[in-house]
Amino acid sequence: MTFYNAFYIENPTFGIKELVPGSFNLFPNPTTGKVKIENHGIWENDSELIILGITGQIVEKRKLNAANSFMDIDLSGNPKGVYLVKMITRKGTDTLKLILQ
Repeated sequence: MTFYNAFYIENPTFGIKELVPGSFNLFPNPTTGKVKIENHGIWENDSELIILGITGQIVEKRKLNAANSFMDIDLSGNPKGVYLVKMITRKGTDTLKLILQ
């Protein structure tokens, strides 16, 4: 079942709620370290942003403030490669790929 107005899609196979693609954005991508994460109206005060290395290790974990439209992250101290940026809210989750050059 799909509810775009509620910002999530429920996966009937796994029962996982996935946020509609585009519910948040990050730029620049690829980046040399500093990344701006843009809220498209889905952040809640109990939401989390988790950045994972490609092997699954947590690189960064932050609680989100619903009043903010943007969040700045600096990954310049991390190895170059592919990272996954995961947004977790009560409505569901969304994951974007980030390339650190």
